[in-house]
Amino acid sequence: MNLKIIMLLLPFLLAIGFLSCTDDSETFMLGEDFVESQTRLALIDTFTVKMSTLLIDSVTTSGTDRMLVGSFSDQSFGKITTESYLQLGVPTACEADDITEDVYDSLFIVLVRDSYNFGDTDREFTLHVHQLAENITLNDHDELLSSDSFAAIPKSLGSVTFRPGDMKDSLMILLDDTFGKELFTSMKNNEELFADTDQFLDYFPGLVFIADESSSGVIISFEASTAKMVLKTERPGLENQTIDYWFSIYESEKQFNHITHDFSATDLVSLTTQSKALPDDSTGQLIFSQGGIGLAIKIEFPTLNNLLLLERGIIKKVLLSMKPLPGSYEHFELPSSLLIYESGPSNSVLEKNGEVAFSDLTIDDIYNDTTCYTFDLSAYFQSDLQDSFIDPEKELIILPAGMASNFSRLIVDSRQSVLNIYYLSY
Repeated sequence: MNLKIIMLLLPFLLAIGFLSCTDDSETFMLGEDFVESQTRLALIDTFTVKMSTLLIDSVTTSGTDRMLVGSFSDQSFGKITTESYLQLGVPTACEADDITEDVYDSLFIVLVRDSYNFGDTDREFTLHVHQLAENITLNDHDELLSSDSFAAIPKSLGSVTFRPGDMKDSLMILLDDTFGKELFTSMKNNEELFADTDQFLDYFPGLVFIADESSSGVIISFEASTAKMVLKTERPGLENQTIDYWFSIYESEKQFNHITHDFSATDLVSLTTQSKALPDDSTGQLIFSQGGIGLAIKIEFPTLNNLLLLERGIIKKVLLSMKPLPGSYEHFELPSSLLIYESGPSNSVLEKNGEVAFSDLTIDDIYNDTTCYTFDLSAYFQSDLQDSFIDPEKELIILPAGMASNFSRLIVDSRQSVLNIYYLSY
């Protein structure tokens, strides 16, 4: 094993700076315990970092307050398609207002735009609204996954065509008048149906928002919490009065995004199950990560137990550095930060144990040479060495932050990923 040795002249008290792509100000001090010992600090950067691409079977997408609709495809990540589901409660005005004399005017959806988009927002986009044919039900963990979906009535209730880049703060989708009048008649003639939310949901289980097949190339987003269906009526009198009945989102945890992917035309085609990762030698030494569809990075350190062969000492610092592939993010957003978790059986993510480490993205705006993520794994490896044992089969999984609500993507050249260990022997 090649060691880059930094000899420390004692008994002087020295401050040692650890260089990373993000910060050169971090130091540690050698204490009095080492004054009379033969002490040296070694920077070891020759340990193998084994990397592979992992597909998380399903991502929890419920309760994010972000509706994602559309599709996007390219040669690296394949095709992504997303639809958004939600349910609506009864309008509170029904309990107080006398609607028997009201006259139906219109029924429409109001969606407030979210700041997030993915893809080309200058192209034409058609959005369809369908009524659900069954209730949205949570799983045993009180959540909904990207793989979940519920039956919908094939005929669209309404559609709108627009350019996302030109969209103002909100979008209105006019719904079918036949359905609107039926809903209005039910409100007038069946007070019990609109006085009890459970009964109303049996009558009207919810909505799903689907992009037209011709609208590929962009995924757009809306705020789920502000989504409303509005029934507009007129109340006759000396002056006609306009009455709006607002059906607001009900049980925000049942709003979720159904996300599918198609890797058939990419190097990721063999990724079909979470239990089997795709090694970097199958993808030209490239590793892929993307939110929404559940692409993550798996890392292993198969030769790390060779640390035990070194002379007596302690780990002072462990830094893992990863660089995005140059040219891969000119038109796409990189994850703002990455999180590392321990891996369990079948490549499960042990999120309940908490994150092992995290790294914010550091951007080199001028040359892009030092754009990277740097993780401090010191505490993780120091804990292992306390028992004088390092499990070479121990694995970690790296996830993009906000994985459930965006499609930020990352391509890494595994050959440019480096594990730096600062080892103090004495």
